[in-house]
Amino acid sequence: MRRQQFSNPTNVRNAKTTGQNIPSVSDAKLNQARKSGTLNLSNNQWDVLPSNVWSLNKAPTKEAASFDDGNSAWWDQVELTKLNLSSNLLCSLPEDLQSFEFLKFLDVHDNKLQALPNAIGNLSALEHLNLSHNQLSIIQTSFNGLVNLRVLLLQHNRLRELPSSLGRLQNCEKLDISHNQITTLPEDICGIKFLKDFNASFNQLNALPNNIGKLQSLRILDASNNKIKCLPDSISTLKQLEILSFRNNLLDQLPSLTSCVCLKELSLGNNRLTCFPSQLPVSVTILELRDNKLSEIPLSVTELTQLERFDIANNNVPNLPPEVGAMESIKVVVVSGNPIRTISSHILNKGTQALLKHLRSRIVSNETESLNASTGSVIPQSNSNNDLSNKHLVASSRKLDLTKENPESVTTKLALYSELPVNEVILARCSLTNIPEELSGYKGSLSTLNMSNNKLKCLPPMIGCFSQLGHLDLSGNAMSALPDELGECISLREINMSYNLFTVLPGSIFKLKNLEVLVADNNQMTKIDVPNLKLLQQLSTLSLQNNSINEVPPELGLFTSITALKLEGNLFRVPRQNVLQKGTLALMEYLRSRLPSA
Repeated sequence: MRRQQFSNPTNVRNAKTTGQNIPSVSDAKLNQARKSGTLNLSNNQWDVLPSNVWSLNKAPTKEAASFDDGNSAWWDQVELTKLNLSSNLLCSLPEDLQSFEFLKFLDVHDNKLQALPNAIGNLSALEHLNLSHNQLSIIQTSFNGLVNLRVLLLQHNRLRELPSSLGRLQNCEKLDISHNQITTLPEDICGIKFLKDFNASFNQLNALPNNIGKLQSLRILDASNNKIKCLPDSISTLKQLEILSFRNNLLDQLPSLTSCVCLKELSLGNNRLTCFPSQLPVSVTILELRDNKLSEIPLSVTELTQLERFDIANNNVPNLPPEVGAMESIKVVVVSGNPIRTISSHILNKGTQALLKHLRSRIVSNETESLNASTGSVIPQSNSNNDLSNKHLVASSRKLDLTKENPESVTTKLALYSELPVNEVILARCSLTNIPEELSGYKGSLSTLNMSNNKLKCLPPMIGCFSQLGHLDLSGNAMSALPDELGECISLREINMSYNLFTVLPGSIFKLKNLEVLVADNNQMTKIDVPNLKLLQQLSTLSLQNNSINEVPPELGLFTSITALKLEGNLFRVPRQNVLQKGTLALMEYLRSRLPSA
């Protein structure tokens, strides 16, 4: 990373240090720190701190008095509470730090620290300590005195072990030790009773402490990219846990998690699981099991009644239970890379909604076959009864599939079945150039509408009348805009607008307050509209692959609701492909790391 040069030479003298050129902070800057309680000395390329920093608590010199505005005296100064030393070249910190006994915020990230002074452990008022992106290989400083510490950031160092004194940080709520070389965690770490967010990813851990169940306040646990082979049973007692990630480990089984009643996201991708984890809480909304060795998905998966995203890509699964198609909460199912023979590749390639519809049709088909077998009867097939038979099938499945029908047939059949309570209408590959007015007859019941692979250039304003519409597939058309009335579809949760001619996301999209899945791959978009995307507070999946986007705004990393972000196949060079391949969590973390320091 290219370091910033000093932007205000009047504030700092001798910014670059050489053997005889010792840096100094201007009296004006020190005087301002006395008034505000904040001193920012970041981005100076210093390898040693100016000695006059430690005179901050002393009365200013006569020269400094000339910078006073006349409204305050030196004895009215406030104590220093925030010190930012980030992005320098510091290899060590002096013991003089102890003079700042009221310090609450200390940021020393992005330096070259190899050791810590004992003074840090005595800053009893300290609440936030950022030591990330340094060269620490061992911590000999005791943290016993940091009784008020809330946040401790140690990621991206060279640590091989952690001090047992971490267990004394009982008030610590966030601990990040990711991207180090740690092989074991001390049992004492489980004494941090108020810890909520613990990131131990990208280390060399082969196990977690057996008493990890003592962390009863824990909500987020990320131990991905380690060498963990099994999990302690006590993990099942973490009743506040919401996010649990063990991607890229060596797990071959999972303990019961049914007692983790708040668990929402479970990521177990790239492990050695051969059996589907059966004892999961119904609260799970995201379940990632990709890149394992699963050979079967049991019917019990349908007991996860709040499941929204289900990822089993790259396993050995030959089929899916048809009942998965009837799971009301599910929005995204990823099955690529499995030897599925019972579902055609054409359906699999069309995405989640096509797959779910196919699975639901198999439920109806199975029920019909069972009924015929038990009664010895079959549905009449004579020409005189065809309409009655078709109406029966449409009514029972609540689905009207007119795929590959010609436009005239579409218009006729839409009118014919309009009195039935149809929830799904499929008008794919019908060579439509406009939407038949007869579709308006379904506005009171329609929840899913598939108009993919036609010749549509626009949607009619009547689209706004479909108040129950939850899923809309517009992929494979020739659209470059969407009507404002689309924003009136208040129930819309998923929209697929891939393979069109959009150069920007239409404004009506940002009115869809309940939108959770937005897929706009293979268009002509050049930028990501972050300000307007902020309006979509329920958005969990954003896919903008294969466009012409030349920049990814770092602010996108602040979208906490997004759990699936796909940006491959665009023009930007940053983030690089290796970052994109690590998945959404790594990409979001990378984007946040590129945000300007506070």
